[in-house]
Amino acid sequence: MDLAVWIILALTVAACPLVSIAAYRAGRRTGGRKTMPWRPIFQLVDHRTHCLGHEPAQVQRDLGARLPLPPVAWGELLAMRRPIPPIMRPRVAAGLS
Repeated sequence: MDLAVWIILALTVAACPLVSIAAYRAGRRTGGRKTMPWRPIFQLVDHRTHCLGHEPAQVQRDLGARLPLPPVAWGELLAMRRPIPPIMRPRVAAGLS
């Protein structure tokens, strides 16, 4: 074989472990990030503010260290919400006349 082929082969063999290690580390870093669905976060914030009566600033301070949320999301989570009124059923459908 030609000298250029040997050089390319040697560089390829030398680069393989470096590329493998870099890909492994990048994959570990990406795999370590976990996302959490919004519904449990909203329920937790809602429970602490409305049921337990904690101040919104305290809830944001307590949970903010554990949940890295942007300020816009905290504004939406801490917004006052009115309870949904119960669904009114017609008396005829309920069998009451």
